[in-house]
This record gives sequence, C-alpha cells and structure tokens, in this order.
Amino acid sequence: MAEFFTFTDDELKKAREVFVNNGEPDTAKQDKLMKEAQETGKISIFVFGSLMHTAHTDQEIKTTKGHVDDMSIKIRHAWNYYGGEAGKSGLMISLDEDKGAIAHGLIQEVEIKSAADFLKYYDNLQVRENPVNNPIYNTTETIEVTTENGETVTCISCLCDRESPLYIGDELTIDEQAVIVVHGMGSDQRLDNAVFREAADFTADSVQFLDLQAHQKTNSAYFYNLAVARKALGFPSDDYLDGLIDRINANRRDMYSPGRDMLESAENTGDRPEGLAPRDQGLSDEFAAQTQEDVFKKYVAANDKLQDILMDNEAYRNWDREWCAPDPFAKYEQA
Repeated sequence: MAEFFTFTDDELKKAREVFVNNGEPDTAKQDKLMKEAQETGKISIFVFGSLMHTAHTDQEIKTTKGHVDDMSIKIRHAWNYYGGEAGKSGLMISLDEDKGAIAHGLIQEVEIKSAADFLKYYDNLQVRENPVNNPIYNTTETIEVTTENGETVTCISCLCDRESPLYIGDELTIDEQAVIVVHGMGSDQRLDNAVFREAADFTADSVQFLDLQAHQKTNSAYFYNLAVARKALGFPSDDYLDGLIDRINANRRDMYSPGRDMLESAENTGDRPEGLAPRDQGLSDEFAAQTQEDVFKKYVAANDKLQDILMDNEAYRNWDREWCAPDPFAKYEQA
C-alpha cells in the first residue's frame, strides 16, 4: 500500500520518544500505529470528555458522532493535575470495559500528511491528556467505534489504564466522588498550569506552561462543561454521569457563599481570589474550611478513603512522586 509520508531516522527516533511519553514502550505497537497513519494519512480518536468541546490540537479535524459497545464513561482515576494536587486529588473519567453498556462520543479524524503532523498530534495529546506527572490513560490501544451510519472506525482513545499508579476503580460511591470533585481545586495555579516533560533531572526546558482552559480551572468545571457538551450534541441520558452532576450541584448549593464564590472566581477568571499563593500556605485547606461543615466532613471522609485506596495500590506506593512536590519545581519558577 502506498504511504502518504515517511519518517527520516531522526523523525523516527522522535516518534518513538513521543510514544514512550504516551506510556507506550512496545515498539511493535508503535510501528503499527505509525504504519496506519502512513498508509491512511490520518489518525482517528474517539473522544468522550473535554476533547469533545476543546480539542488537544489545532490541526484540522473532521468530526463524526459514534458509540462504543460494552464500554462506559466513569471516574476511574485520581487526578493530581488540573483541579487537584497530591493528597487532595481531583477525579477524572476514562473509557472502561462495561458489559452491556454503550458509550457515546465523537470520532475526531485528523489529516496526517507528514512526520511533523504525526509528531505534533501525539506530542500534544500526551501534554493534554497524559502528562508524565499524571499518568492515567492508555492512549495507544485501538478500539472499534460505530458511527451513526453504522460504519466501523478503528480509533485510539483515552482508555482506562488499570496499571496506572492513580487507578482507583469503582471503590468510591457516587456521593463520595461528587464531594471530592467539588473540592478539587489546586492550591497553586502555577503548578496546575505546568507540564513537566521529564520526571527527573530538572532543567528549565523540562517545564512547559499552558494557559488553563475553562474546563480545567476546577474539577467541577470539567464536569459542568462535559454535561453541557453532551446535551448540545444530543447524546442520550447517562444515569451515572447525570447522577454525578446532580450530586456535584447539590454539594455546591450546600456550601457557604465564600466557598462558592472562591470556586466561581477560579472558574471565571482563572485566578485564586488571594492570587497565586505558594503551595505551602494551604489554600486548598482554607477553601475547604469555607464549605458547609457537613459537606466538609463528607469531603474529609471521602478524601481519606481515596488516599487509602491509592495507598493500597502497589503501583502508587512505588511511584516516585518527588517531582510532584513544590521544592524541585521552585528552582524553576522563573522558567
């Protein structure tokens, strides 16, 4: 079969590095995905969360509605990135196996006419969805997605990574999930906003700063934007996602007004009311204390349970997380 483009030796080396950053060290799988892009001139991804309304790339995208059988969209991971931090995690959805379920989303098809296109696509995907300091997704396995017209398209997706150090499965109740999501607001937006390219050997070049998008400013904002996008696309109701949003809303209503105001300020302006406070000043604790007492007690209990779940995960216990802490980062605040 004719190829749309080829890789030079240097481009091939860079492509393999990009795959490793995406959590895929298997060269046979790397070769398969590169060959598919070379022979088809495109990459197709099935998206079901924030990628539906805010793409990870500025490359031209052709979009089609689709669904996947025997899979569902549920919270499966802790999230130490946007709207979360070590010890006070947010929560994030992924696509996971679920017999009899149907997951609705979009097929995004991106034209790939050069090795540069390929590298840009996967590099941006890793930065947005699976940064090295927050590995939760498998973005290289393929799934079969059915379009509205009944056609079958082979896609990559943000699949649940059950080997991730941040995998929590379904051990939290939906009420516990909701109250953790509501309190998911990192203490320092500089950290929320930084992508660490390397997990060790810090240099100024290893830190990249990104502008927070609307859905990334708090953990609850992510789910609000998800609900709006699903409704706008006319997707059928989903008992789990709809129930989660209802419970998030209920917890927000039960907060004292200062707690709600702090969340709204973060979501609307991207700034904390106190400014970018240092991590060790505990802005998350201050925020939590301004929620209604019974909501805060539920949050403390749920967060304690979440940390116990993580510590029961051997991959989490053995995960070198030192680079998530403020001290190594502080050396490069001016990067």
